[in-house]
Amino acid sequence: MNRLSNNNPSVKAEKKNARLKRMQKIYNMTVVVSTLITTTSISSSAVTRPSGVSTGAMNKIIDIVFYILYAGCAIYAASAAFSIVKGHNEEDPRTMKGGIAGAVIAGIVCGSLIAIKKAIFS
Repeated sequence: MNRLSNNNPSVKAEKKNARLKRMQKIYNMTVVVSTLITTTSISSSAVTRPSGVSTGAMNKIIDIVFYILYAGCAIYAASAAFSIVKGHNEEDPRTMKGGIAGAVIAGIVCGSLIAIKKAIFS
């Protein structure tokens, strides 16, 4: 069977992995951009409040948004953990190292979200 043939299983697997990596990059950029936009919009609306106005409802909305962002980080961390296990089982160090990097990124993003919430919204 020809290496470049479309019926070759390794070529199909390479194409599938390339598409998956492309989608993961798009997902990562979407998460980063949405986090920045959400944080910026919430911080600008929460900081510029007039004196004597109740902000209880806004604080609840901010908490809900941050819980959603924490859930996104948890989902990303679970995906990274899955990659670590998959790479270990298949003895693929590249996949395993990618999963470790994803877990570290998820931890950094979660920590920065906590720091942003405490610094801006407390």
